[in-house]
Amino acid sequence: MFRGEAELIDDPKQIAPVIDAIRAAKVFAFDTEFIGESSYRPQTCLLQLATHDALWLIDPIAGVDVTPFFELVVDPSLRTIVHAGEQDLEQVWRITGKIPANVFDAQIAAGFASMSYPASLAKLVQETTGVKLNKGFTFTDWTARPLSGSQLRYAADDVRYLLLVVKKLDEMLASRERTTWAQEECDERCKRLAFAFDPETAWERVRGSAGLDPRGVNILKQLVAWRD
Repeated sequence: MFRGEAELIDDPKQIAPVIDAIRAAKVFAFDTEFIGESSYRPQTCLLQLATHDALWLIDPIAGVDVTPFFELVVDPSLRTIVHAGEQDLEQVWRITGKIPANVFDAQIAAGFASMSYPASLAKLVQETTGVKLNKGFTFTDWTARPLSGSQLRYAADDVRYLLLVVKKLDEMLASRERTTWAQEECDERCKRLAFAFDPETAWERVRGSAGLDPRGVNILKQLVAWRD
């Protein structure tokens, strides 16, 4: 667990050293802050990445391209640690067109380790480390700039303890001989991302679609596929 201050990455020139550090570490915690209410696809507002030795907050709103960081998540030579990471990983899939690889989800692992499921990050952190997280910024506006010190600390804590939590979970899974089960479930969840959108059925979720004639249904199918 990294106890120092998070480094804010808001200049593209800062990207390369971060990528190199994560590749050298081989394992890292990953999270995103996004807004999904005002657009068809969620707007990524902040990326949080942590190793045992450093913690970074990546600011795409400042003009930093997140693609190189998302490419880390699809690299099978690196272990990516998330918590309830389905929506975060969906962003990775959409931007890279690749399925996230070697991802370990702490929430899924906790279930296999005989802990409550689905457990919040705050609950897992408190139960495995004794630390109580401040969750007061769950509904904050992540598009606003500059981000306050409290927002930055909140965002950093979303990944600060994840590697330590997973260390404890790895031990619990190993003692129950369930490590393979947990990893297989994490892998399966990642594979499903590629099939999350089905153009043959997605149109059915559009309000009013039930009253369309066959020609209208065909047009709607094409529009929905194009929009996605």
